[in-house]
Parts: sequence; structure tokens; C-alpha cells
Amino acid sequence: MAASGYQSADLLVTFNNATGRPATGDSVTDATKYIYLADAQQQLANDLFAVAPQAFPSTITTMTSADGGYTWTFGTDNDGYPLFPLAAAVFQDLASIPSSPWIPGVDYTDEGTTIRMPNNVPWAGTLYCYGCVMPQRMSASVQPVLQHPQALALVPLLAGSRFAEDNLMNAPLSDRLYARYKLMYGHLCTTIRKHLRGGRAMAPLVAPMGVGVVGSSVGFTAY
Repeated sequence: MAASGYQSADLLVTFNNATGRPATGDSVTDATKYIYLADAQQQLANDLFAVAPQAFPSTITTMTSADGGYTWTFGTDNDGYPLFPLAAAVFQDLASIPSSPWIPGVDYTDEGTTIRMPNNVPWAGTLYCYGCVMPQRMSASVQPVLQHPQALALVPLLAGSRFAEDNLMNAPLSDRLYARYKLMYGHLCTTIRKHLRGGRAMAPLVAPMGVGVVGSSVGFTAY
């Protein structure tokens, strides 16, 4: 569950404050507002998966094969759809995690929700997937899942920006909220990507080459 102050109901309050909507008696229902919040969390998730997958819970999944080892799948989501892992890797045994993943295009063919063994030769052992999947859509009863709680502060900003554009026809408000989102997003990415890597320092990720972590010659750009 999200930390106190960053749960679904808290994000709804922030959304109302950002867009000037009343908490009660609003012509726009909470259900509609949660659609905007859920869409915003999914967009933020897509953005963060590319640069900071540490923001999401990682799991080890035992993959399954229905054709004797020729193809393997990752399981299904809460709605029964095949999982499409993001920021993930395939391993032939638990001892290989995390240092010895299989290589896409060499050890297997990546087909999205399925992987296929090369040369039409089945794999007779067990396979594991270690990584993240897209979080379940947030709602009044489904809590957001980002592991950096402060990251959730971005969700109502992005949701409010889209709401202001779609429903209020208020471009200045939409632009202001999105500008705040972009500013906070940059700092958030630095914070998450430097997690356990910063030598107790939070310098920018784009420091000049050769300017490294305390006690290291590796530049921040290497991260």
C-alpha cells in the first residue's frame, strides 16, 4: 500500500486542489477523476520504466510453457491478459539472478508476451523472469504502487493538466500544472536513479565526464 499521505484518496484531494474542484457536490464525479488519476499514473509509469525502473516493485516469476518448451510466457494480469514485462530479464535458474541474464536475440526471440527458443529446439529446464510489469490501474479501492512515495505527487499534477485541458478548456491552468510536473519529474528521476549509487551525494546525473561519485573516478553519466 502507498505511504500515508500518498494513497488514492490523498491524490484525489490534491487533484481537487490543483484544479479548483470541490470535494463534495461536484458535477464531476470522483469516478471520473479517478480515471484521470489512473491514466496519469500509467503515463508516469511508462516514463519511469524507461529511465528508473527501481520505482516499481520487482518480482521473480516462474515462466510457463504450453508446448513442451518451445515458447514460454510470463503469466497473466489481474484481468486475465498475458503479461508484458517491462524492465525485465530472463534467467535459466535462480542462482543466475541478477548477473547472468539470457540475451534477447541470442538465447531466445522476444515476442512480447512470449519468448521463443532459437533453432526450434525446446528448453527442457525452468525459466524465470525478474523484473516489473505495468501496475494495476489506480482507483478508490486500488492503491498506487510507486515505491518512491513522493513520486506520487506527480500523478495529480499530470491528471489535473489533462482534466483542465479536456473539461475546463483552461489552457493556462493545464500548462502551469504540466510545467510543475516536468520540473518535479526531472528531480524525481535523479533521486530514483541515484538510489544506493550516489556516495551520499545527490549531484545531477549529467555532471561533466570525469566528475564522479565520492571516492570514484566514474562520472555520473555512467549511471
